[in-house]
Amino acid sequence: MDFLSGELLHWILDDNKEHDNPNLLRATTATRLYQAGIDEQGHRSVDGIHYYKRTSESQRENDDILTLDLVHITNQTIQDTPRSCKPGAPKNLRRGSNYLEIVWDPPSTNAQFVTHYKVQYTDANDSDDPWHSFETDKRCFNVGKLESNTYYQLRVQSAKGKIRGECSKIIQMGTGKPGPPQNIRLSYREPTCVEIVWDQPSTNAQFVTHYILQYTKANDLTDPWHSFQTTQLSMITNNLELNTVYEFYVQSVNGNMGVGADSEIITTGKPGPPVNIDAQVISSITGGSRKTVLKISWDPPSTNAEFVTHYILQYRKAKDSDDQWQSLETKKLLTCADDLEPNTVYYFYVQSANGNICENDACSETFEMTTTIPGPPQHIRPSSNHGSECLEIQWDPPSTNAEFVTHYIVHYTKANDSDDPWHSATVREGLTFITESLEHNILYELYVQSASDNTDGENSEIIKIGTGKPGPPQHLRPSSNRGSTFLEILWDKPFINAQFVTHYIVWYTKADDSEDPWHSFKTEHLSFKAKQLESNTIYEFYVQSTNGKNAGENSATIQMGTVKPGPPKNIRSSHRGSTLLEIVWDKPSTNAKFVTHYIVQYTKVNDDKDPWHTLTTTKLSIKVDQLENDTLYSIRVKSANGKASGKYCKIVNMGTGTPGPPQNVRPSSNRGATFLKVRWNPPSTNAEFVTHYRVEYTKEHDPKDLWHLFKETKVPKKLSAVARNLKPDTDYIFRILSANGNIDGEYSKTVKMDTRLSKIVKVAVTPGAVIGGALAFPIVGAAGAAALVWEEIDPQNPVAKAAAGVLAAAAGVFGGVAGIVAAPVGGVVAAAALHDQRCDSPQSDDD
Repeated sequence: MDFLSGELLHWILDDNKEHDNPNLLRATTATRLYQAGIDEQGHRSVDGIHYYKRTSESQRENDDILTLDLVHITNQTIQDTPRSCKPGAPKNLRRGSNYLEIVWDPPSTNAQFVTHYKVQYTDANDSDDPWHSFETDKRCFNVGKLESNTYYQLRVQSAKGKIRGECSKIIQMGTGKPGPPQNIRLSYREPTCVEIVWDQPSTNAQFVTHYILQYTKANDLTDPWHSFQTTQLSMITNNLELNTVYEFYVQSVNGNMGVGADSEIITTGKPGPPVNIDAQVISSITGGSRKTVLKISWDPPSTNAEFVTHYILQYRKAKDSDDQWQSLETKKLLTCADDLEPNTVYYFYVQSANGNICENDACSETFEMTTTIPGPPQHIRPSSNHGSECLEIQWDPPSTNAEFVTHYIVHYTKANDSDDPWHSATVREGLTFITESLEHNILYELYVQSASDNTDGENSEIIKIGTGKPGPPQHLRPSSNRGSTFLEILWDKPFINAQFVTHYIVWYTKADDSEDPWHSFKTEHLSFKAKQLESNTIYEFYVQSTNGKNAGENSATIQMGTVKPGPPKNIRSSHRGSTLLEIVWDKPSTNAKFVTHYIVQYTKVNDDKDPWHTLTTTKLSIKVDQLENDTLYSIRVKSANGKASGKYCKIVNMGTGTPGPPQNVRPSSNRGATFLKVRWNPPSTNAEFVTHYRVEYTKEHDPKDLWHLFKETKVPKKLSAVARNLKPDTDYIFRILSANGNIDGEYSKTVKMDTRLSKIVKVAVTPGAVIGGALAFPIVGAAGAAALVWEEIDPQNPVAKAAAGVLAAAAGVFGGVAGIVAAPVGGVVAAAALHDQRCDSPQSDDD
């Protein structure tokens, strides 16, 4: 805004050129306003009044300052301008005496200009809540329709018409009800006055405007409640009567909104000392560590007990003058000091107190206590002397401080009934206890506590025993831990009433000896080792579960023996690889039922430096890996009965190598119209790895015909095979594959064969057959004569010799005739036998 030289401006309040206010003074020019420094927005404060250039209707009013309209007048003299008439801020804004009422005093400046006031409020904790405004011509206002439990900010602004004055200071006021004062207590006491202190409420403390302290005589119903108001957290009450009990309570208040909650009532007075002090030293376990605890109990004072607010236990070491008195406060008639050292003498006393008033004459006498604690009873266990309605337990004395034990306390309860309390019984003689009149078929928990006259010792472990009859043990079975003179058996807990088992009874006898009695042994475990048994003997076992005198049921009977099982049978491989062998076998033919496991050993063949490697298994197979490739191994297996092992089976050689191809594959002369026989020799390389051969054939001139596997021959059987059911007059191709288990070697060269009968076996009586028969008859005759007379004729007797000669001659003649006749017949029979393969050699070619 520019102001030109000689240009005059006329300031008029609101939009009116005439006003009723006679106090307006006019004495300002445009030049003076310009020199005063009006900025670009057109406002500046001069003589305490804010001047604004109005540019739009939206700027007609401002909530904080006086608004003037600026009118531009040319060549006109301004007679005078308004002097400062803005009212000051209301003073002393405060709560009123009515609900949600605020009051205030007039401004200290320009109060005569005030025509009304504007009351404004907003949510103190909600920045988005605007200032809400109400007008009043009074100096009080009741703010209604506020939200409960909300904190508000309030202020009041004075105004003259549309001219707004200054705002008062902001006050805060809440609509919540405060909670009760906390921890009300005596701070100090004199004969006729006391000081009461307290803490702020734990809830809605921000709404407290003041507190009301009230008191009256505790035992005088005619004495009224006396009230005092304060904004502090303490108050001193004077002019009290001497040796009189008073009741005090404090009330929190939120202005005129009503009172909050009351505190607890306290009393004043000097209590007497506690009486009948009783002390015990006990041991407790907290967080896994054992602590020595001093447990103190007492009765209320015999005088002025009604004044007691709490008690204080004071204690320290008796023989350590530097040890400070330790204090523990409690409102009960007992407390425990749990930071004591064991085997130490302590002094202690108990003091009654009323608030913070603790007089020396309110202390009990000082006592002395030694923190020696008997250790826990040892080896608590059920006795065999209990039945269906009673239980007996036994224990041993403590291993520490047993000399201080004067008695034991037995505690028991139902194990599965949380509502059943712990029952206690004292035992002053002996180390046993019998509980009677118990319920049948119930499991109980018991423990024993050692004690002296004024000291509770430590507790034993808790054991569980019951009044029920247990079922039979389950899964009775032999253990692998057995030998030629001992056997171990295992079993599981009964399915029924296992919780009642106190021990087991193992029974055994010789299975094949009716005169051998049943031997029994008692155990608390789930296993038993029978020793000093006879070797090579079979025994029968069974186990009985027992609950004290209540004998349970028996398990099934099993047989076990101290015998050595026979060797496994049929050792072989089910799978082979370049670095592994999978070995299988069959059970021994003798004593197989006593086998607990097998022992497998292997080593390299022809390698004296390689030791026997040992593996064990309970199965009938095992996989041996990480072997060397192309290596032959010796394998042996033996069965074992626990620690008693039998003999090894025969060694079997197995290898990890790949065999070469079979050699010299050739046809045999033994063939027919529907069968062909093929022969071969072992591979020239890695023949030792061969476990079997596969023989295959196919038709030579039929590309659609597949290779047929018709034979698998196993080593060391013959190296030949016969293919049957072939087509006559057909050409075939044969090949042979060598294999090592599941490792296939190489195929041999192929060989061609056919089923055409171009060569027929001819059987005839040849001259050679006749000559052979003629030459053979003397030999046959001599042999016959010798056979006839070997045992009957004496060579030294001439008559016998002559007779022998006659017999020999006769035999020779007979043999010659027989040879001549038999030669053709034998040739025919031999030819037929060769034709039917009955005389075929297994390893050589046909002639």
